[in-house]
Amino acid sequence: MTVNGNVTATSQKWGTGISLQYAYEGSESNTNVNGDVRGSAYGLKLLGIDGKANVTVNGTLSGGEAAIIISKATDTEFDDNDNVTTNTYGDKRSGDITVWKVTSDTDTIVRGVDYKTDYTNEDFKEENTANDKAAEELLKNINYIIRTDKVDNGTIKLSNTRLISGFDTARETEEITIKVQASDGYKVDSVKNGDAVLRKNSDGTYTLTVPRGGGVQLSAVLSAIQKSESSSSGSSGSSSSSRPGVTSTNVQTIPSASGATVATTTSDSNGTHNTNAVVKIADKQATVSTSEQTGNGNSIIIRNVNGDVAGATFTGVGTVSADGKSIATADGQVHAVTQAPMLVIKTGDQSVGCFVDLTTGAPLATGKTEVYYQLGADGQMYAHWVNPMGFFYTGTVVMNGHTIEFNEQGVMIDVR
Repeated sequence: MTVNGNVTATSQKWGTGISLQYAYEGSESNTNVNGDVRGSAYGLKLLGIDGKANVTVNGTLSGGEAAIIISKATDTEFDDNDNVTTNTYGDKRSGDITVWKVTSDTDTIVRGVDYKTDYTNEDFKEENTANDKAAEELLKNINYIIRTDKVDNGTIKLSNTRLISGFDTARETEEITIKVQASDGYKVDSVKNGDAVLRKNSDGTYTLTVPRGGGVQLSAVLSAIQKSESSSSGSSGSSSSSRPGVTSTNVQTIPSASGATVATTTSDSNGTHNTNAVVKIADKQATVSTSEQTGNGNSIIIRNVNGDVAGATFTGVGTVSADGKSIATADGQVHAVTQAPMLVIKTGDQSVGCFVDLTTGAPLATGKTEVYYQLGADGQMYAHWVNPMGFFYTGTVVMNGHTIEFNEQGVMIDVR
């Protein structure tokens, strides 16, 4: 049976959204609901089921007393020869219970009950006892549908899930691995389950432990990777070429994905492209100045950052500390913030770059891999990965069994 839509059952006492009763061993049923299921008492009732009962709810399964009630029935009665017999139903149930989320108006998600009925007694004796073991066994074996939102400029891929009825699923306490594949020119800022930000692993993936009750809804925030400080369409500005030796000058003001406003002045003169970006975020202001000199297929890029962004929050990345020396990212990690000059030298398809230690004039190095955040010319904070010698990781690098792609500034752009 398939229902395309929601199922709601209301009664004064026994309102049940889906009720499956007395299925014998060897039987099989398949119930599929593409929507929510709600009962004033129970969302799903399984009574005396010895066959295979598959139930899939692509939505929320809920009830006033419990989301699910599972019952074993024992009947004592006379047979055709007036002999007393006892039959038990519900000891051999099989099949998959697959839902996105289960919830109830009480603290009970699954209720287990044993019904015992004695038809040999003229007073018709009936006894109901709780079966917490059966309830717990069913609850820990529910297959929760793992939903993923559509991601612009990327895709979400899952590992350690099982495919049931066409859905990626996992059971409570199981860990699933999430990998976000960003399109060319984009990077992953954060991954969330609902409103909760997931912690990023060292290999660039994310891990989620499936909670009891399910309700997993994964999403990812991506943003464009800073490539150059060239002009953007739709921005306001002006251009001129009145200064001697200057071939062109352009001024523009654009909003940044970080929540900042960026006023950028660019100019080209004698083979050098200069960019001066004034970044304003909340009550803070900083300037990012970049000079790129090109010739014979080679280029030298020098970038300087000056100003104060202490305490500022950059959307999709995190919040800078009060002293401006570190940033707490959206996934809970803390990394250093640097205003050290950046130097990148490109020769053909090869590049080498670093942050320059102004005290020594050498690359800023600690003898181990470091991650430094620095303000970019587009008004966003970027994580730059630096090797133990102080140089940016570039190109394809294998870390912890994963293949990672870095751009020329050590910014991670892909993880496989």
